[in-house]
Amino acid sequence: MTDQVKLEIDGVSFVLKESHSFDWLRPLGTVFRVFDQQDSGNLSFGIVQKDGKKLFVKYAGAHTIHANHTGSPPEAIRNLKSSVSVYEDLAHDTLIRLTHHFATDEGYACVFDWVDGECLHSHWYFPPPAKYEDPRSPYYRFRQLPVKTRIRAMEQILNFHIEVERRGYVAVDL
Repeated sequence: MTDQVKLEIDGVSFVLKESHSFDWLRPLGTVFRVFDQQDSGNLSFGIVQKDGKKLFVKYAGAHTIHANHTGSPPEAIRNLKSSVSVYEDLAHDTLIRLTHHFATDEGYACVFDWVDGECLHSHWYFPPPAKYEDPRSPYYRFRQLPVKTRIRAMEQILNFHIEVERRGYVAVDL
């Protein structure tokens, strides 16, 4: 098993391969959620500002623990920086809105509007078969919604994919 370091910000714990400074987060607000199981090599944070507005912050530069991420922090930083122009080019009602981005001492951060939702494939919490059978699984609960609701969700996804293709991109991992 890989060595791990448990960190805590604003009472929210998460795990990395090694210690890392997140002092740059303080001016943004209070961390209420950390997503440390992403295979991109990024960490993401849910942050609430003093006025109650929530932000989603994606960060590259720390040594994440996800087993499927084989890249390095510098590679994750390059990938996140290169995604900025794609987010800007693909601005769409269905895509989370990038509000700003900036370099930190050790990495790079992209700040988005927060959108309430859940990952339908949260394999770190609900690995198969639980994904399909556990009533707490977001995927399972989604499958219980009325067919018309699921069709509307699918139509939104497909409409965004049409826009992605129209702009000359290939949709991957959406």
